[in-house]
Amino acid sequence: IEFAMRADQLSGGANTAALNTLAVAYAQSGDYPHAAAAARRGEKAAAAQGDAKLSAQFGRQAAIYESGPPAK
Repeated sequence: IEFAMRADQLSGGANTAALNTLAVAYAQSGDYPHAAAAARRGEKAAAAQGDAKLSAQFGRQAAIYESGPPAK
């Protein structure tokens, strides 16, 4: 998470690859609220860059994270 956060900071928070990495890193650690927040930031960044397909993908990813951890 630390390296993904740093990459996000260095990119100014607008790099969708860094935001995706950060979202996945948070999710892998079980921190779904932060994973969802990073994915929502990615959704907005992709939309701002005119990439509707990527924005929608981030939106779906965020919705999954917002639903919480997978059932065991």
